[in-house]
Amino acid sequence: MPVEPAGPDELARHEALIERWIEREREQDPLFVAGERDPGMRRWYVRLRGEERDFVAVWLTLGEYTLQ
Repeated sequence: MPVEPAGPDELARHEALIERWIEREREQDPLFVAGERDPGMRRWYVRLRGEERDFVAVWLTLGEYTLQ
């Protein structure tokens, strides 16, 4: 069964969900160091405190089919 790509309204809802998650983690999780959006893109940079390394960086990229 084919999956339809997310439209503008659905992508906007997903973007808002990611933004709320980042805000919640920033307030509640001491391991969460930073979470910022790449201006003009559906991409976020998340920085976490690590165990073996001081920090771990993760990029979240929202596409029409996936969150990578």
